[in-house]
This record gives sequence, C-alpha cells and structure tokens, in this order.
Amino acid sequence: MTEINAEGVRLAFGRTIALAGLDVTLSSGEVIGIAGPNGAGKSTFTRVLAGEARADAGIFSLDGQPWTPQSDMKTVAVVHQEPQVWPNLTVVKNLLVGQEGKRRGKEGQGDRVGDVLESLGLVDVATTQLDLCSFATRQRVEIGRAMLRQARCYIFDEPNSALTDEESEALFAFMQSLAAEGHIAILISHRLGDLVDQCGVVHVIRDGIVAKSLRGSSLTEANIASELVKGSEPSAAVTSDSRSEVVTQNSLRIRQWSSESDEFRSIDLDLIQGQVTAVVGVEGSGGREFVASVAGYHPARGDIAWDVGQLLNVVKSTAFLPADRKGILFGNMSVGDNIVSRLGSPRLSRKSGVLRLRESQTIAEQSIAAFGVKTEGPKQLLTALSGGNQQKVAIASALTYGPSVLAIEEPTRGVDVGSKRDIYATLQQAARSGMVVLLFCTEIPEVYEAAHRVLVMDRGAVVKDLKVSDFDEVTALAQSVALAEHTA
Repeated sequence: MTEINAEGVRLAFGRTIALAGLDVTLSSGEVIGIAGPNGAGKSTFTRVLAGEARADAGIFSLDGQPWTPQSDMKTVAVVHQEPQVWPNLTVVKNLLVGQEGKRRGKEGQGDRVGDVLESLGLVDVATTQLDLCSFATRQRVEIGRAMLRQARCYIFDEPNSALTDEESEALFAFMQSLAAEGHIAILISHRLGDLVDQCGVVHVIRDGIVAKSLRGSSLTEANIASELVKGSEPSAAVTSDSRSEVVTQNSLRIRQWSSESDEFRSIDLDLIQGQVTAVVGVEGSGGREFVASVAGYHPARGDIAWDVGQLLNVVKSTAFLPADRKGILFGNMSVGDNIVSRLGSPRLSRKSGVLRLRESQTIAEQSIAAFGVKTEGPKQLLTALSGGNQQKVAIASALTYGPSVLAIEEPTRGVDVGSKRDIYATLQQAARSGMVVLLFCTEIPEVYEAAHRVLVMDRGAVVKDLKVSDFDEVTALAQSVALAEHTA
C-alpha cells in the first residue's frame, strides 16, 4: 500500500495562479484518473509531484510521513505525452539512461531490461537508433524507462495517444498491475472513455484545485464532460450574436483525403464559406493533422477543390497558424513587421525589391486597430506584448495576407479570457466575409463560443458532424461530443 497526500498546494507564475490550494489523496489499489481543461493545473501539479517544480506552499506526506517531492525524485516516475528520449541513442540505450550506476548482474538489471523489451514489443528494434523509429515506438520507450525506475508512483500523461488499440490494452493492463502491486498509478487523459473504463476514481482539476472527485455510479463520461466545462459558460452576447453566419453557395470539397502517414483516412466532407468549423478529437484521433493538411502543412493525398471546379491553391489561398505561435512569429521583430511578414510583392515591395515602408506602416496600423491589439504602436517589440495580444498579431498576420482558407490549431491556447472573446469575434467576422475558417480545438467551451459546426474525429475518421446551434448549453454539446468519441 502506497499513499501520497497533498494539502494546500499553491504555485503561481507571476500573476498567473496555476495551483490555488489543491488538496488530494492518491492511493494504490486502483488506477487514479485526473481530468481537466487546458490550463487547469494538471501539468503543473504533475511537475510538482515529480519534483520538477517546487510549490510555493503546501504539505506533502508519503505513507503518513512528511515528504517533499524534491527530496527523493525517484519516488515518482512520469510517462510524458511528448516522449523525453534521446534520438541519437538506440532503443535499449534509451531504456538504460538513468540506470548507469547499477550493476546489472547483481540487481538483475539485464533480465529486467529484457522483460521490458519483450512486454512492450521492442525486441526487434532494441539496437535501432531511435530517430529511425516511429513516434509510437518512442512513446513505448518512454513507458519502458518508467517501468525500469521501480518508482512508487507512476504518472501516465496521455500515454496512448500514438498507440494502437492492442498496445493501449497492454499498457492499461500494466497500469492495473502496478496499482494492484501497491504502486500509485495515475492516468491523465482527455479520453473520457479510457478514464471511465480504467479508473476507480477520477479527480477533476479546475482553476488549480480538485473541483470534483467521481467514483462508483457517478463516474460516467457525461458527468466528467459536465465537470470539465463548469465555470466556462459563454456570455449571452457570444451565444446569440456568434451564431449568425453568411453561408454562400461555394464550398471547399474534400474527397478521399488521406494522411500520407496514416493519421486520417478517406475523409469526404464540404467546408462551407461563411462558417467556422471546429474539429475536435483526442491526440491520436487525426484531427490536428487533418486541419494542418488542409493548409498544406501535413502531407496528404486526395482531392481538394472549390465546388465551382477550381482547385485549391494551397500556397496562395491558405494560411495556417500552429498551436505554438512561436513557430510563426518573430520575437526579435516589431509588432508591425510581424503583421506584414507574410506579404510579398507588390504589397510589401516594389519590383526593384525596395520595401514599401509607408504602405507597410499603414497596413500595420490598420490591422492593430481592426484586431484590437493592445500595443504602443507598430514599432513596439513583439515580446513586450501579452500572450493574448501576440496571438492577435499572429491572426492579424494571417488575415492580412488575404487567404480564402484559414486553418488554426488551438486558436486561444494560453490566452486570457478577454482576449479569447476578441479572437472568437475576429474568427467569426472572417467567416462572414466569405472565408472558410477551420479550427482544431481541445476545449468544448471554445467550440461553443467560436464555431457554427463541429466535426468529431476518432481513429482517423470523422465520426460525428454537429451543428452548434442545436445545443442550448455547452454542457449538452460536451456530452454529445464525449458520446460520439466513445461509441465510434
């Protein structure tokens, strides 16, 4: 039996409160689920528990004795969603990282490595350099390293996002065995079906605290979905005004659209001008890759054309914003230069190559006003802006380019509530102007506020096509999406 108790855990980053007095008891004997919307504090609490971050306040105990995570970082092992591995080393050498000081013969380390390779199906690639292996293999290597740690608490953060159903079942069986053998096994997941099927209790974290703990008959997907969106009810202005759309006769027809790396397959659908379409799905569903592929940022094959017969010119007619805005913004440049960075000749420069500085200044000033960017002016350095205003600059840059199709991953990731409202309004206005707006969203409240239509993806296919206006409240939409993901 192992038990970790946390009381009053607090941690702030400047003005941002990540953990606001979190209380929870984590015990072996059953798999423990943790759920919560993005920014709720799940990852921060994981880092604190693993000793990777130090809490500002709080009391921890291990089996009834005072304990601090930093005092013994071998107590907790984390299987990260993004594998923390070394691509230049072989699979087996990756497994042995952190085990160098142990004598294999004396402690049976060689046998244990062999057992791990066998149980995870890694024997055939044991001597293969990891950068030559698939993402799924890298994730299994991450799991294997945790297995070799012989920790007392294991945290699995979205561990099966790239695993097959068979591999996922094997992983869950391993987690159940850990819990039964006296280890704490924690599953953090957006897959509500997995939480219900595998966990004895699910702690829902919202606003830096455990807001609800569900077990027994109350542990259902509908109840988890409802808890995840509590406190995120949209404003009356958004729910009424944002439902208006200008649907034209023109649409982007996508036929037999398949990822070249098999993240999604044979998708047939029409994206209609005048609508904001949101794609939702857990990591591994293919949703994120599908949105990127429409803008040419993920390799795919099939047919994509306007229904009037004109092929989509990906280079000239689409704009894409990844989830990490650092990928498309320039921190060493000004706000104005970032806004006009996508423009070319003749808008930004003359045929001779000479920049149109006055025109660029005018475009930047107009965009700052139109998109509500809070800045001292176009010449202010981008990094002086808040995260929300930097995201507005990213969207302004994309829309100033004048695309017919705008594709965005997580449009308000890391953005404050006020800026979210502004961004939603901007996206809806872009749709009303006749643009196809396609979003990948991880939060249902965002879908409810921003979109007219939601496509639910699971295992590389669109399993449900919903009209947001059919739902009177965000909870009902969340439950419908959860049901579609689980029954697909």
